[in-house]
Amino acid sequence: MFNIYYINLEKAFEISMMINNVLLKSKQQENQSQKQNNFDTNAEAQGEGGNSLFAKAMGKLGLKFTHSSTNSKKMIDTMEVNITKSIILEQINEKAKKIGKLSNNKIGSLIKIDDVSLSIDNMNEIIATKSIMNGMIEDIKYEGVNVNSFLQTVLKDSAYIFSGTHKGTKISFKIPMQIDKEMESQYNITDLEIGTVTILGIYRGKHNKKDIDSKMSQIMMLNNMASNNTESNIEDGDIDNKNNEAEKDEIVHYIDIIAIIQDLNID
Repeated sequence: MFNIYYINLEKAFEISMMINNVLLKSKQQENQSQKQNNFDTNAEAQGEGGNSLFAKAMGKLGLKFTHSSTNSKKMIDTMEVNITKSIILEQINEKAKKIGKLSNNKIGSLIKIDDVSLSIDNMNEIIATKSIMNGMIEDIKYEGVNVNSFLQTVLKDSAYIFSGTHKGTKISFKIPMQIDKEMESQYNITDLEIGTVTILGIYRGKHNKKDIDSKMSQIMMLNNMASNNTESNIEDGDIDNKNNEAEKDEIVHYIDIIAIIQDLNID
């Protein structure tokens, strides 16, 4: 049993159907009871005393009476099974390989990583991107072009970049950014930074962290233009990027994320 924080439903559904393309929609439960009553009796009369014709005619009289009755009751209960995200994800959760050491996995392996601590790497970029996607920054024009409309189209491919640690090994993954309903059960994206979670995904091998973040660096440049930042602010951003370059130039295990869950312990 598990609680879902995030699920890529389209990806989860396709993989679940490859594992087993039959989803239970309803089931029947049959209860049958049977009761049988048997009644046997023997009656015997012996003619005694006297040599009368009647007594001789009676002689010996035997009577056997049998009665049997059966009561049968049959009840069929039909139950509808709701196809929920948990049911779709259950097959993946059962099939996924529990990770001992990430480097032992082949690229394309369906994996499950328990007890992962997560952090968001690009929170500043997220704030700027969300402002544009939600229309908080409007009427920005450059040489007659509506920059905000252009940016909203480009930023549809924006993503949250997460880093995590599993037994001393660094992992990284992306979650596509949406205007609303990014998470399940009214969770917020920052809730993933609290405590540890379990990750279900596809192993994509080792990659340079800087390469993974490169797309977000391009989006940050677009955000700076949309916010009408001055040249000095851009230069400051470049300096910050150079200072962080050594930190980001590291090898991480990249995961193509399917879902983020929390296993439940119910006594």
